Amino acid sequence: MEMIGTGGFSDVWKVENKKNGKIYALKVMEKARIIAKKSVDAVLLEKTLMSEFLQSRAQYIANMKSSFQDQSKLYLLMDYY
Repeated sequence: MEMIGTGGFSDVWKVENKKNGKIYALKVMEKARIIAKKSVDAVLLEKTLMSEFLQSRAQYIANMKSSFQDQSKLYLLMDYY
């Protein structure tokens, strides 16, 4: 739908699930930029922490709904606030 944020190696998009109309935030990270900035460990830690927050139902943290990847990008699908 629209870009809502940008960072060192990622962009965050406001997206809509076409089946149910729910709105989410999708963080899209470029693998090449992550590797170039030597941030692989930081990205893996972020995904791990987001997964742990989801299991603990931490308040004030956007819940990660899903994570996936293709050849060039990593994706984190989260609640949109």
